[in-house]
Amino acid sequence: MKKYLIVMDTICTGEVSGLTDENNNPVTFTTYNEAFEEMFEDAVSMWLNQTDEDLEETETTRDMIEEMDSVGDSGDVEKMKAYLIANPHMNYNNEFILSEDEFIENRKVIFVGNN
Repeated sequence: MKKYLIVMDTICTGEVSGLTDENNNPVTFTTYNEAFEEMFEDAVSMWLNQTDEDLEETETTRDMIEEMDSVGDSGDVEKMKAYLIANPHMNYNNEFILSEDEFIENRKVIFVGNN
């Protein structure tokens, strides 16, 4: 059975698990939707803990956060995806979901021109 992880891509270390257990092992989820819901709710939590000064720097309003929280409360993963597509900066840690098979710890991808 396929499992899924919340992943972030960092400049220095490449792809890393966005959520680890007490032994620093990646936390896995049994479904894509379960992982996506967790990622979305984590982002909402991060936004809810920002100061007004932090929000000003990112041009984010409390109304935007309330809307995101409401979308998360709906439990509808398709609505959550649509919200992040329409508001990409609200994906607080720029996380994404990969299957366990696709995930390679510290993978870095370097894009070069056609020349």
